[in-house]
Amino acid sequence: MTHLERRAAEMLGLDTKTAAALLGQARSELGPTQYRIRLLGFVVATSAIRRALPGAVRRRAVGAFLSGLVATAADTLAYLGLATPRERA
Repeated sequence: MTHLERRAAEMLGLDTKTAAALLGQARSELGPTQYRIRLLGFVVATSAIRRALPGAVRRRAVGAFLSGLVATAADTLAYLGLATPRERA
């Protein structure tokens, strides 16, 4: 995992295995460019600099990242720690 991915996993309270699975799936599904844009937006929106951003911008960045991360019911269960992360079909 990259530094930004570790930061996102930490902010979301994800263990390493779950984070790696969910982030990898999101990267595959979104494509590398869109994934990086959403990841960076999430990290900025949840960092100390967030105070310089309007609330709507922060919410949009967090929502865009999370919608790619927990795109299915199985992803949501894995995020909540109620199931093992699975490959998306």
